[in-house]
Amino acid sequence: MKTQFLGLFICFSLSLLSCQKWNRNSCDGAICTMMFYSVGVKIVDSNDNSILVDRVETYYKNKLIHEETYTTINSFESYTIIDDSDMSDLPLNERVNVQFKAYKNNVLLGEQYFSVSADCCHVNGYEIQKMIID
Repeated sequence: MKTQFLGLFICFSLSLLSCQKWNRNSCDGAICTMMFYSVGVKIVDSNDNSILVDRVETYYKNKLIHEETYTTINSFESYTIIDDSDMSDLPLNERVNVQFKAYKNNVLLGEQYFSVSADCCHVNGYEIQKMIID
């Protein structure tokens, strides 16, 4: 029994020694899931009725980082602010504000800032994702 415990202790100790300290500014060695994350927003009027738009844009530091055009009715009534394909446009492990704009018939209906971040694997949103357009 002592030799089994000693063997487990040695294996555990060696595994701890082989681990490198995690560097929050690097994604080297990151193990990510295959899930694809997105941060969405529901666009409503002041009575909480859904508003359908045909184009949305998201900017970070005045640079367009995400754009979607909707040619059919969006049955989910939710629009993407950012998704995992936009990670390279955001700083690593830093909460930032992005500017989201909604258009209907090429007319800007509204714009709002949302707090988001990107880690080594996925994007994240922080507040309730609702945009109210009067």
